[in-house]
Amino acid sequence: MGLDKSVLPVKPGHPAAGKRLLFINDQLVALPSSLLSIFQKNPIINNRLIYPILNDLFQAKFKEPDSDGKAQAGISGVAEETVHEFFSRRFNPDVANYFVSALCRGIFAGDSKHLSMRSCFPPLYEAERKHRSVILGMMNAPRDILPSDSCDLVQAARRERWAMWTLREGLGLLPDTLAEKLQEKGVQIRYNSPCQQLHVNANSCKVELENETLEAQHVISAVPAKALAYSLSSHDFLCQQVQDIISVTVGVVSLQYDGDVLPTQAFGFLVPALQPSWVLGVIYDSCTFPEQDAAGKKTTRLTVMMGGHWFHELFGSPQLVQKERLTQHAMESVREHLGVDTPPEHVSCEVLEECIPQYVVGHQARLGKKCEK
Repeated sequence: MGLDKSVLPVKPGHPAAGKRLLFINDQLVALPSSLLSIFQKNPIINNRLIYPILNDLFQAKFKEPDSDGKAQAGISGVAEETVHEFFSRRFNPDVANYFVSALCRGIFAGDSKHLSMRSCFPPLYEAERKHRSVILGMMNAPRDILPSDSCDLVQAARRERWAMWTLREGLGLLPDTLAEKLQEKGVQIRYNSPCQQLHVNANSCKVELENETLEAQHVISAVPAKALAYSLSSHDFLCQQVQDIISVTVGVVSLQYDGDVLPTQAFGFLVPALQPSWVLGVIYDSCTFPEQDAAGKKTTRLTVMMGGHWFHELFGSPQLVQKERLTQHAMESVREHLGVDTPPEHVSCEVLEECIPQYVVGHQARLGKKCEK
């Protein structure tokens, strides 16, 4: 698409590639990042990580649940586990309470005690089933083989082991350019055309827009579950199944400070659910992609994530919460967690309502019912 020169990669050796932090017991603690670190006492779990790893390696072989949903050999009392239950069993409760809780808050803005292991982390779920151990399963996972005709940029990313990447002008450039290139090839894109009704049968689909009806063999939905449920109102069963997929609201506050105000360079930090805090985590944007800083001077740019599964508990209704309140709590958290006392130069706040779906226990069964129907 001609965007090669806009790509900003993060390669091994960059602080954002190798240093991730947790905020625990009112301090920032680095996650283990080397083989040696698993043999050293970890301040997060107050023990050596090698012990929970050995627990995973030497557990009994996983056995499938029997016909009434009860697991055999006492490995698990139910057919489907939460993420928290899975990691508590495979490793230990500390790993689940700190590392995994923070991970789920960072990825899903969700609670690991509600999210489904099978739905949220299918490769790790399958690793246990096929190889008896999560660690052994990861070690035996087949390496992705790049097609011989892969472009130079893809080959460079694999060869140089990029940890992440963005575009200099922002990732919004990607869908804009993709739309432009598709339209050049004759693809029709309907903008501002909400789907009024979606009719599905065994062989085709009809998409009713405001002023026309489109017929298709396949329809791919990339809208929130609530919006899809509205479009499926003529299919009672499908509509109900889709409505059962809940989503959470996230407050996002962007802060820009003059100069380098961070205590350490890293990707950012996450906060596990056990640690009282207004925030889910903070991303150090200026550390990860300094090329996007304001021209002519050094700045510190932070993205503060708030709420998620806990939004209503902390801030009340997303429709009624004041952005000034979210911004104030974000700045307070940056001051308390990072020691930044100076006020930011620039601030922006957005409330992203029901933006991240939550694949809770029972999600796979719900998908199965849709397919059967």
